[in-house]
Amino acid sequence: MNLIKTISNLFDFAFNNPLNQLLRIDLGEVDRNLSDFIAEKTGIVTCGALFSMDNYAILHTITEHGNEKMEAQRGQVAVNKNSFSKLLEIIASPDVVKYAGKNIFGNDVVVFEKQLDNLYFAVWEIRIVQKKRKRNRLMLKTLYIRKTKKVS
Repeated sequence: MNLIKTISNLFDFAFNNPLNQLLRIDLGEVDRNLSDFIAEKTGIVTCGALFSMDNYAILHTITEHGNEKMEAQRGQVAVNKNSFSKLLEIIASPDVVKYAGKNIFGNDVVVFEKQLDNLYFAVWEIRIVQKKRKRNRLMLKTLYIRKTKKVS
């Protein structure tokens, strides 16, 4: 199944999940070039880690950044189902990667920025695992979109 369809299915699951179960999908692996870029900008080594997202990240994002009126007041564009498909372009070649500090769990957080139709920000929590046969992950925490002026 292609990843765009998988992301779409995860979005649907997030809003039709009466048992509040966790469902995670993997979007791809951090390759050497991207890992070097991330390390250069943040000092964090991520080679071989997986980009992942789950239904809770979708719920959080839509709750925090899905209201058109509220986002317009912030100079942003409301995130919708289609917005999540842009994640593949964002992780393939981010324009900017910034270190955003540590979250409440002590994990490092990085922000990827990518200019597409507007300026997209994907916030990733870096989860380092110690167990054998487990992979480090960059887990999506939220996605938001800053409105940019159209160039004629």
